[in-house]
Amino acid sequence: MEKMEKIWKILMDTRLEIIKAKFRDSEYAETYALNYNQAYQQYGVYGLQAQILYVQNNLRYWRGEEARTVKLELKKAAKMLESL
Repeated sequence: MEKMEKIWKILMDTRLEIIKAKFRDSEYAETYALNYNQAYQQYGVYGLQAQILYVQNNLRYWRGEEARTVKLELKKAAKMLESL
């Protein structure tokens, strides 16, 4: 699987977990996560990197094991985007 496909898989999987979760600022994280495609289409890789940062920022109040997993996966996706 190519690198960009792996990144999109991570983003789509974490998006589902973010939508299911309810925590302070979850609606903002959800909105940003739902707009990954638009950010990528309009601004390319840099837009997608910024979108991931917005999502990560809005996950700051989410706690627990699932939250930790999602945050690590988003960090991994952001790192992978840096090397494109």
